[in-house]
Amino acid sequence: MSIEWAGHTVEVDGAPADLDMAGFDALARQAMRDDGADLMGDYLDFDGAEDMLRAVFGTGDVDTATFLAAMRLVRVGLYPQDPGAAAVFDYTLGRDLTDHVVAVTFDGTGRIHGVAVES
Repeated sequence: MSIEWAGHTVEVDGAPADLDMAGFDALARQAMRDDGADLMGDYLDFDGAEDMLRAVFGTGDVDTATFLAAMRLVRVGLYPQDPGAAAVFDYTLGRDLTDHVVAVTFDGTGRIHGVAVES
């Protein structure tokens, strides 16, 4: 299933109709801000990253706050059978630019379980 969220299409796997997208998105974005520069460095650790930054921002030199603000939620996976990773919110600068995503994982109680760059 897909939904429109913040002006973009988000794929949702196994989502209940009452999912608090705004609340979980806000928590996920705060977790990404908390990891800040380290998260940005991990996400941009590939050949061609500077070209991607130029494509998105018009420059190869971007501060962490601008970088994180541009991350778009592209997928939500819900796995209620896994209490340690009951929900995963995937963010990217653009699927057409990189296969890297920032995956923010929530446990079964709705608390942040982890933030990681995946591809």
